[in-house]
Amino acid sequence: MGLTKSFVGNVENIKENHKYSTRHIALLAKAFGFLNISELMNFPTPKYDKIKVTVKQIYNENGTRIVDIEILKIEPL
Repeated sequence: MGLTKSFVGNVENIKENHKYSTRHIALLAKAFGFLNISELMNFPTPKYDKIKVTVKQIYNENGTRIVDIEILKIEPL
């Protein structure tokens, strides 16, 4: 999408105010192979707008790089 990792990280961080614009959403749809934005947004309204995801991160033998992530639990807030 041509976005910096720091921008995406800021958007995904609940403590930051960064947001995707409508231009970004169109780029997301294209990146995922959808013909238009409405195909990307074709999902039911979520029951909860905030969730807590518990993950297990598995590191390489040096402990310097994550090699796998396992989702353990998803809970509503």
